[in-house]
Amino acid sequence: MSRAVVIGSDRLGLRVAQQLERDGVPFAIVALPGSWLAGARLPAAWRVLRAVPDADTLLEAGLGEATDLLALSDVDEVNLGAALAAREASPRVRLVLRQFNTRVAPLLASHLPEAEILSLSALAAPTFALAALAPGVLFAQPLAEEALVLSEVSP
Repeated sequence: MSRAVVIGSDRLGLRVAQQLERDGVPFAIVALPGSWLAGARLPAAWRVLRAVPDADTLLEAGLGEATDLLALSDVDEVNLGAALAAREASPRVRLVLRQFNTRVAPLLASHLPEAEILSLSALAAPTFALAALAPGVLFAQPLAEEALVLSEVSP
């Protein structure tokens, strides 16, 4: 069974936690102190730690039982540090990292097996660009020479 630890600072962490809840995946949130997420009113049923995501905090959040760590804060260095701490504490945990610096992502992926390194802006840019050119676009992603596009269809 999947179990996740989510490190967040902004609405992305909130939205991912909401999706995990809808999917029935148990999770804990580590909200960076002083961040929007740390100050947000979150459901009382959620396990939330408002702390720096060091090794002790990650273990307190349930990293030992987690199948996945999602390091999604808006600070690349925090996400990388948390991923390294998680990998050391729990070598089998799958890592998903948010990284703004797209040049660093391939290097990180080569040194962090079982990790997905994602740039939110790189994922969103094709959707915004195509939405400006075509009405009803909900999602767009380049795939080799083609593109995957989801759009609204009028009945």
